[in-house]
Order: sequence, then C-alpha cells, then structure tokens
Amino acid sequence: MASKTEQVKTLFEVPEKYLGPRQYDIRIRVETIQRFTETLMFDRVLDIGCGDGSISLPLLPRCNRLTLLDLSEKMLELARKKVPSERAGDVDLIHGEFMGA
Repeated sequence: MASKTEQVKTLFEVPEKYLGPRQYDIRIRVETIQRFTETLMFDRVLDIGCGDGSISLPLLPRCNRLTLLDLSEKMLELARKKVPSERAGDVDLIHGEFMGA
C-alpha cells in the first residue's frame, strides 16, 4: 500500500485533475489571502504545498522573497511558468516534502 505522501504525489502528477474542478475554491482562497494581507509588506513568504502558485504568487509584488515548496514537480513547473521573469531571482522553488525540506 502506498504511503500518504506517495498518494498525494500521484494525485498531483496530473495537475488538471486537481486544478480543473477546484477553480472556484482556489479563487476564494486567493481572494481571502489578498484581503487579509492587503496592507502588509513581507520580507519572506513560504508557501508549503504551493501547487501552481495561484495563492502565493499574487503576493510577490509585496514581498522580497518567495519560496514555493511542493511534492509535485508538475505543479512546481506550472508555478515556475507564472513567475515574472524580472522576479525569477526572488523566487525559490523547492521540490520535496515539508519535513524533509
């Protein structure tokens, strides 16, 4: 039997299966984070389980450094594509499990 971590990795290796049906939920999360943080500036932001970066990448204009951590290489690749080229040096993408990272 596969571990919980392996099950999660398998699920996210086909990002469309997760992201497609959850667009509404993701949009609500994005709006919630934006609303709660709208007046804040950040030195560093860490997004654990970042997926495609939809929730944390909108914070990039208000932070110096952004670290995206995810189990799925495919999700990280989607996030990487969303990073503006002029800010690429300010974003670290880490493939791995939280406890191992």
